[in-house]
Amino acid sequence: MIVLALDPGETTGYAVIDSNRFPEDSADFGVLDAGVISKWRGIQNIMECYHPRTVVAEQYRLYPGLAKVQSYSTMVAARVLGVIEFLCEHHGIPLVEQASSVGKSYQLPPSLHRAFKSPHIRDYLRHTMAFLRTQG
Repeated sequence: MIVLALDPGETTGYAVIDSNRFPEDSADFGVLDAGVISKWRGIQNIMECYHPRTVVAEQYRLYPGLAKVQSYSTMVAARVLGVIEFLCEHHGIPLVEQASSVGKSYQLPPSLHRAFKSPHIRDYLRHTMAFLRTQG
């Protein structure tokens, strides 16, 4: 099963993982593609290229402690998540939203930690791995 993981925001991180190659003994953990795009630009192309069975995205929540910081914000992460929801609906792909704490609870194996230096990339890889462990 192909899973597309997205971390929506001004820069949206993505990872495409083949869960058939996910086992811990796999050197690349099934990562077919990973990177960062601007907002939602390119999400549809990724969906059309890889035909994911599921999309996993980090939920957007406005926590009270951050509400003041977000004042006058254009709420980019929420808007990007809206585009993701639309594209999933359009393509008939189930969308699973995860709280940020779910992704942070999964520890990446050392091989992925070394292969992907960006904290942003590591974040959505953790979301994908957490999803595959619990539901995939």
